Amino acid sequence: MLRGFRFAVELGLKPDRRFYEEARLVTLEGVAKERIWMELSRILLTRAYKIVKRLDELGLLLQIFPELKPLRESPYWEHSLKTFK
Repeated sequence: MLRGFRFAVELGLKPDRRFYEEARLVTLEGVAKERIWMELSRILLTRAYKIVKRLDELGLLLQIFPELKPLRESPYWEHSLKTFK
């Protein structure tokens, strides 16, 4: 799923509704941490705001970084996301 987001960013593609519906069902459990890091680091090399925001909306961001949960529940969350712009 992260690879799909990366391709969207790198190739300027806009995933369709079905892609996002499937992404909601994905769990990253069992995916090698190295693979997650590789895909995420390539996403973050771009203007990643929209993708990071979408990963958050789909629950994938907290799967990758569960430590962010307290921040997500604070008033500083939106500001933190905007730093990716």
